[in-house]
Amino acid sequence: VTGPTGATGVAGATGATGATGATGAAGTTGATGSTGATGPTGATGVTGATGATGTTGATGATGPAGPTGSTTLVGGSVIYASNGTAQNVATNSPVTFSSNTLQGVTFNGTTTLTIVTAGFYYFDWQISLENGQTAPNTFGIVVNGNITSTANMNSNSTTAEVSGSAVINLSVGNTVELYNLSPVSKAINAPQTGARISIFRIGS
Repeated sequence: VTGPTGATGVAGATGATGATGATGAAGTTGATGSTGATGPTGATGVTGATGATGTTGATGATGPAGPTGSTTLVGGSVIYASNGTAQNVATNSPVTFSSNTLQGVTFNGTTTLTIVTAGFYYFDWQISLENGQTAPNTFGIVVNGNITSTANMNSNSTTAEVSGSAVINLSVGNTVELYNLSPVSKAINAPQTGARISIFRIGS
């Protein structure tokens, strides 16, 4: 009869590791993970060189010609050739003129200019006073006889000339006169020209 098994002996030392076995076949690819957060934008790169200029486009069609401007001078002057003879002009009354060089403006031969072409007119006027006139000496351009709205100039001198200028918008048929707007009558006198109005149309 077999006797009882004896006690297990002490384990012997581990033997050397055997050679690595061949790599097994790759497993199936796992599911793609979710996209990560977008990283911060990088610094802007250096601007590239300017590209070559493109070819010039075709010239557009020429627009219609504008209306031809007027080549006719509208204006001129009226004068009082006193030649040493005084003209006394009552207060709030027009100066009388003796000759004119006007074109496109009608002159009645004495005091009144009438506008034929509407537009903006430049006026320049001059009065030569006889010595000893009491100041103020005021003269001005009056339109349609309305002395409450005038373009005027005055002088406190008893011997000086009174002169002035203005731009006035006038309509066809408006009348223009140079008035003595002083509180008393005035005497105009000079060796040659005692009074003058120059008028020129400068625009519509």
